[in-house]
Amino acid sequence: MYGLKFSKEDHLAVINLLLSVLHIPDLDPWLTNRTACSIRDLLRKRDLLTRDDLHIEWRPLYELYEKLFYSPNEALGLVHYPK
Repeated sequence: MYGLKFSKEDHLAVINLLLSVLHIPDLDPWLTNRTACSIRDLLRKRDLLTRDDLHIEWRPLYELYEKLFYSPNEALGLVHYPK
């Protein structure tokens, strides 16, 4: 058996799908949090994936980070992020 009972190719496909969900503009912060937690859970088992298996572009994730944590709307109380 492989990890969460699906093949390595399916494992990589689910991770890539969830990463593409994070690239959706104006995604609800709650959904962003749930998607990121799912990605974290899938990447947690380091013995299942190697560095050569998965290539993640850092720029979209960095832009998401900047949008979420350095938003000018948060100081005004217009954005509430889940904990």
